Amino acid sequence: MIQTVATGTTVDEAVSNALAKLGLTRDQVKIEVIDEGKKGFLGFGAREAKVRVTAEVVGTEPEAASVAAKVEPAEEPEAEPAEPMEPLNSGGPDFTDGAAQPEAPSPVPPEKEQDAEKGPAVPVVPVEPLEPVLPDDSEKDRERDLDEAIGLTADYLKTVVREMGAEDAEVFHALDGKNLEFRLESEKAAMLIGKRGQTLNALQQLVQVVANNYAKQFLVVSVDVGDYRAKRAETLKALADRKADQAVRTGARVALEPMPASERKIIHHALSERFDVDTHSEGKEPHRHIVIEPHK
Repeated sequence: MIQTVATGTTVDEAVSNALAKLGLTRDQVKIEVIDEGKKGFLGFGAREAKVRVTAEVVGTEPEAASVAAKVEPAEEPEAEPAEPMEPLNSGGPDFTDGAAQPEAPSPVPPEKEQDAEKGPAVPVVPVEPLEPVLPDDSEKDRERDLDEAIGLTADYLKTVVREMGAEDAEVFHALDGKNLEFRLESEKAAMLIGKRGQTLNALQQLVQVVANNYAKQFLVVSVDVGDYRAKRAETLKALADRKADQAVRTGARVALEPMPASERKIIHHALSERFDVDTHSEGKEPHRHIVIEPHK
């Protein structure tokens, strides 16, 4: 059995590279796709395809003959003791007697005799360990892929904000289950946040798309500048109470400005403990907003 692993920009290219190494054709081998590879997104995240190609050493191809020639000595272990190898075992009383020479095979240690009996199985030994190793490698690949996806997304975010003018920006991240948070630190925080967080929310939507394009699992992404999100949450809670009081005082519904889903959720939650008002959302993104009404 002969085997090789090859890579390429596509699976077909990887297979072609492997066949070229072996000098065989596609119908003479078994092909296993280890990694289909990835084209990447906006110049990031490209990964080569990887395949394992295996062929049985049963034909008349040059490679089969070469491998068979390398394996052949294992089937004739008894021929080796006839060579002048006895000095290697000198020092034992059984090997100093010249009369023992006609029975040269007998001095061979039991371990060597056992290896000789198992000669035909030798070609299989390098192949068998490959199968049980695959699950661990796959798990490591998944972990590496997620780490790589997060790293590439962080690099992408840093590139974008620096192109916006925040050249001193640094990006930090934290992963909690499927929740991935990126935090930006920059002297130009106000520019990155924008009016009522509009610029920051746009960055978050962009990074959400990029991260899930890289990753092989769904991630919920948030982007923060300093501790803006925490301060914004407190501001929204105060706003919710003021507008709720207004709705109760006037007896009329009060419509808030459009907000992203994450901020609408804060408003709904803040007023859920009040029994004098009701809240619901109206409109379509990006103009979806909350309406507060007196409870009837």
